[in-house]
Amino acid sequence: VGNIVDPYPRPAGGGWTRHVVEPIAQLIYSPNVGNTTEIPNEDSLSFEFDDTNLFSEDRFTGLDQWETGARANVGFRYSIFTPNGGQANAMFGQSFRVDDNPSLAASTGLRDESSDYVGRIMVSPTKDLVAVYRFRLDDDRYRIRRNEVSLTGREGPVMAELGYAYFAADQTQTFQPREEAYAGSVVKLNEYWRVFGQVRQDIANSRSVSNRFGIGYEDECIDVALGFSRSFYQDRDIDTDSAVVLRITLGA
Repeated sequence: VGNIVDPYPRPAGGGWTRHVVEPIAQLIYSPNVGNTTEIPNEDSLSFEFDDTNLFSEDRFTGLDQWETGARANVGFRYSIFTPNGGQANAMFGQSFRVDDNPSLAASTGLRDESSDYVGRIMVSPTKDLVAVYRFRLDDDRYRIRRNEVSLTGREGPVMAELGYAYFAADQTQTFQPREEAYAGSVVKLNEYWRVFGQVRQDIANSRSVSNRFGIGYEDECIDVALGFSRSFYQDRDIDTDSAVVLRITLGA
């Protein structure tokens, strides 16, 4: 849980409601050479196609895999801004490629010549309250492959987030279908000190997925956070894990 950040700037002043329609298109060309099996794929196993990387040049998270081939990413975004500072927007899009990409698993929704549909709906009546819904839709049978909704709010020194997420089976060739709920909060104790925490629950199996909590200090020169996290996920050679993390960020 972090600070609430507006996805788009809010127009200052004025007594009119503003509507903005943005068609978006991106063309990318690279040789369709695929990825060599001589390089073990260690840093790009976890991969999720969604609205945040629809227009990315390379959607893999690491360097062991690269997205290749000629492709076009298209979509549109509609935004509305109210005179009192509220806003809402919706984005919808799809990716097209000249040839299938066998380097991508079919379950990612990106392997075929036309990808799954991805989108987002965001509503923010005030700068202290944001609701976001994200989805991925199968382009053949129009089945939901991803459902995610979150609500983030701030009141005085307390900021809290609630969320629900559903992911279809084997999107990363590792996980089974997942249905999770999470809640987190950051509480400012005073001008400099804060405490934070988050819990994530597996709804289908009624068990904890992960928990984390900690304390932080921040002034104009330094930001220090000390946190403890516990992961309860188990799969093959992956076991439950605990970690203590100290993060220090120096001011500019």
